[in-house]
Amino acid sequence: MSEANEVKWCKEANTFIAADCDIEQWRCKGCGRLPEILELPDHIDTHRKNRKVSIDYCVAEDIKYLWDNGVQTLSVCYGHKEDDPSIVIDSKYTYKEIDKIVKLLEDTGKEWEVHQWQIIEEKRRVAGKTNGEEELVTVGKVWI
Repeated sequence: MSEANEVKWCKEANTFIAADCDIEQWRCKGCGRLPEILELPDHIDTHRKNRKVSIDYCVAEDIKYLWDNGVQTLSVCYGHKEDDPSIVIDSKYTYKEIDKIVKLLEDTGKEWEVHQWQIIEEKRRVAGKTNGEEELVTVGKVWI
């Protein structure tokens, strides 16, 4: 494996990074601080053994606020200093629930981008069926 493909554990960022990566690129684009390490609350379903996550410092308190209000986030990013912070939420949230999440985000005083995973389904012919039967199958997820 070449050095470009090798990874190392970065304690400060609580994640694996490229072996030749400089920790400086993990600094928050808003304030220049290293990420805050947060413990995922119990209501966030994850298959991770390690329930600690790195959150950009400038939005860590905002994310804790969402979690305290029962919101499950899938991804969080402050973006670049000129971009608004963003979150990704699961497809389980209805439009009414998304409106509540947006109102919670307004409480933070920042403008946020909210993205949601959506399941894409389509009808396909069922393999092995001779009568041309079709079935609704999941073909992927997209981030909108």
